[in-house]
Amino acid sequence: MLFRTGAEILPENVKAFAERGTIAAEEMVGDHYYRLLQFYELPDKDGHRLIAQKGILLLDYLPHNAYVAALPVALDPAELVGLGVRSIVPLHPWRKVAPPLLEGDFGDWAVERGYASVIVKFYKNIDHATVRRFCESKGWTIEKDNGHNNYLQLRLRTDALMALAHEPWVAWIDRVPEPGEPEDELGRALHRANVLDSPLPSGRHYDGSGLSVLVRDDGAIGPHIDFHGRLNQDFVGPSSGSHGDMVAGIFAGAGNIDPYVRGMAAGAFIYVVDYDASFLDETMDLHYDYGVLVTNSSYSNGCNAGYTATTETVDQQVYENPTLIHVFSAGNSNGNECGYGAGDQWGNITGGHKQGKNVIASANLNADAT
Repeated sequence: MLFRTGAEILPENVKAFAERGTIAAEEMVGDHYYRLLQFYELPDKDGHRLIAQKGILLLDYLPHNAYVAALPVALDPAELVGLGVRSIVPLHPWRKVAPPLLEGDFGDWAVERGYASVIVKFYKNIDHATVRRFCESKGWTIEKDNGHNNYLQLRLRTDALMALAHEPWVAWIDRVPEPGEPEDELGRALHRANVLDSPLPSGRHYDGSGLSVLVRDDGAIGPHIDFHGRLNQDFVGPSSGSHGDMVAGIFAGAGNIDPYVRGMAAGAFIYVVDYDASFLDETMDLHYDYGVLVTNSSYSNGCNAGYTATTETVDQQVYENPTLIHVFSAGNSNGNECGYGAGDQWGNITGGHKQGKNVIASANLNADAT
């Protein structure tokens, strides 16, 4: 098995578990308990069908040949032998905590007076209301929960971290992302939108009309004639800068005052929210309820810390909603080393969410395409 802490060989113990395995009451969440199942070989289509018939939910894949699984309490453990399971082991609390947190590093931006904010992933077969009740019973404050992703942001005492990790509904605990810093510059011709939306009679006239987009930035934008009749700011706080105006102009400005700076999708309807690095904000509600199809976040969150909880959140949002796409500024940080040990050519994106498998990270170029 490949864990964040290194490679490990799991015991070949499924027969022993079938004969003598026990499930403690504190491990149960409703009618399920959770284990890491490693198979002799990955189940094929028929294997997955048989597993599902037994009521077993394979939640997350881990290399090699293993899944985090929700098993029915009523399942006879002997059934696992016939499913090709090699090993069944509990998910120890320390395996569920990001390495920096294990070392007491919550991030300066997340700590205040002995309390810290953390991102918590819970098993996706558990509903949000149940998780909220668990948190309330422990006195942990839920700071963010968008009601869609199986992630939330909690605030708790720093010395309560391992107590949280012991909770049977907790799948993973990560640091909250660093506060965002604005990025991006202008460049319509460079983006090639002048080809898609040419004013010539023979042009394609793909200007985004009939589509809704979302700017996640530094508060309210405008007023500006370039957004007239195509702007909803019901979900955003007061403006804290001009970066959002610039990004919205690049995204969907009409070019009424200066056609040279017409946006990429000058006919699209624009929704605006404040940037939230956790992505546990109104984004998914705006997709489901208001038809937002493309979001833009031109903010950095420090050096890429790997495939983080935030990366999985944005990947999950797009994977489960094929008509949604997140677009991020890549960061243009080729000169950063970020402590990776590979030199100053490798710290080139600013935040783990930008390396997601299902999102787009776009670099900023100069007018000559350099």
